[in-house]
Amino acid sequence: MSDITKHMAEARRQSEEWAAAVMERVTYEPVKTPDTVGAVPNKPKTPVSNFRIPEDVKEAATAKAKAEGKTLTDVVVEALRRYIKAKPRG
Repeated sequence: MSDITKHMAEARRQSEEWAAAVMERVTYEPVKTPDTVGAVPNKPKTPVSNFRIPEDVKEAATAKAKAEGKTLTDVVVEALRRYIKAKPRG
């Protein structure tokens, strides 16, 4: 057996030992799927809608919503529902 072959065999043996030692320390967690999580992460329950709003209004509404434990989406949905239920003007 040539020196190169011996060196390669030793390097492979050491690599396999190292890999086995690493695998002993690794803990595996089950893969989270929509079935096990209940929903796909970061997937909204409702469709996304885009609209323009002045930055100062958005910042003030976001701050107030956060102080009340709400999201800006919660505030917008509440406002739109009130608007829909209101009697027509005019």
